[in-house]
Amino acid sequence: MGDPLSVTASVVGIVAAAVQGVQLLSNTIERIRNAPEAVRNIQDEIQQLKPILTQLESAIDEGRSGLILDSEIKIALENCHRVCTKFSESLNHWMRHSIDHQMSMIDSAKIGILRQDQIRTLKEQLNGCTKILNVTLNTAN
Repeated sequence: MGDPLSVTASVVGIVAAAVQGVQLLSNTIERIRNAPEAVRNIQDEIQQLKPILTQLESAIDEGRSGLILDSEIKIALENCHRVCTKFSESLNHWMRHSIDHQMSMIDSAKIGILRQDQIRTLKEQLNGCTKILNVTLNTAN
């Protein structure tokens, strides 16, 4: 096992990346005018995840001794960053017919109908990340 300072720095970087990914997706969704309800509802999952990430950052900063940062948590954080970043990129691609973040009828229909599986998968992944991190924080307290 590496020295504690290296491990902490690594975890801080992973948490920061997850926070950036979540914020990127949140900002992308907020900028879309006339977004389908399914896309707007992603913000619900994001709003549940944000405070948990903030609490995790605080716990790491405080050096909370009960905080167990195992590979499962690191994977959850990395996955959170990856899926948020990828979905944000996908949203931008799906809106290629839209102008100035005003969603076109074509893009809205395609996303609202054809992208339901991707939206559902994203919400499930964000929910899974939220649960893992919540358990981690509750265990540390």
